[in-house]
Amino acid sequence: METAVKSQPLFLLFTVGDRRFALPAEEIERVLAAVEIIPLPDSPAFIRGVVNYGGRLVPVFDLRVRFGMPMRRVLPSDFMILVSREAPEDYEEEELFIFLVDHVEGVFPLSIERVSFPDDEDGQQAGLMAGDESVVCVRTADSLFSIPDVGRRADDPELPAEGE
Repeated sequence: METAVKSQPLFLLFTVGDRRFALPAEEIERVLAAVEIIPLPDSPAFIRGVVNYGGRLVPVFDLRVRFGMPMRRVLPSDFMILVSREAPEDYEEEELFIFLVDHVEGVFPLSIERVSFPDDEDGQQAGLMAGDESVVCVRTADSLFSIPDVGRRADDPELPAEGE
C-alpha cells in the first residue's frame, strides 16, 4: 500500500546581516552575483539604484536598509535576487526587481507555521528546515516593500507631478 507523502514547498534561503529569510522559490527569476549598481539621484535610501539586466534597467532594493541595518558598500561576495511579477494590464513586459542580500544559502523545503502577534492582522510566517534548529522568517517579494508603489514608473499618470 502506497502512502501519500505531502511535499513541503521550496524556498530560497538568504541572509541579511545575521538574520535568515526565505522567499517562495516560484517568485525567484534568478540569483546573480553582485554587479555594479548605477545610483539614482533623489531616490529613497532603500533603492540603491538600477542595474542593466538584458537591456532593461532593473531597480535594486537594499534589504539591509529595509530592515534597519546600516548601509554599506556592495561587496563582491553579495548576491542579487531577481524577482519577476506579472505586468499590470497596461504594460507588456513583466516587472523585474532585484533584492540586494548578503548571502544566498540555496533552495530548500521548509515547514511553515503562522506566527501571530498582538495587533498584527496579517500575521507573520516562520519556517523550520529539517535538521536545522534556527527559525527562518518567511516573506513574499511583495511584503518586502510596497512594490506596487515603489515599482511605479515615472510616466504613471497617478503619480503627482513634480512640485506638488
